[in-house]
Amino acid sequence: MSKPIKFGRQAAQRPAFEINDLSFASTPLSLAEEQQLSQAGNTDDDDASVIGALVGVLADLLNARKEAGQQSVDAEWLMDNLAPSDLEGIIEHLRSGE
Repeated sequence: MSKPIKFGRQAAQRPAFEINDLSFASTPLSLAEEQQLSQAGNTDDDDASVIGALVGVLADLLNARKEAGQQSVDAEWLMDNLAPSDLEGIIEHLRSGE
């Protein structure tokens, strides 16, 4: 008998990732989280405002995935510790696992 096909965020086990020695689970984005990202990036504001909104959402996403007992991150910490390509890379990793 073949194994059932699994769906859902917990169906695929992926290794954690790190940002400056802080570790985060690679749990795929939920539909609600995708919607948050979409709303943050769907604005007529200038690039700085869009980046600020996306970084704020990313901080929430990362805090939901941080290891127990680990410090929380905020938008200011992310702005100081990420490069622009990191923002896109982390979001893509949480979407696709790559």
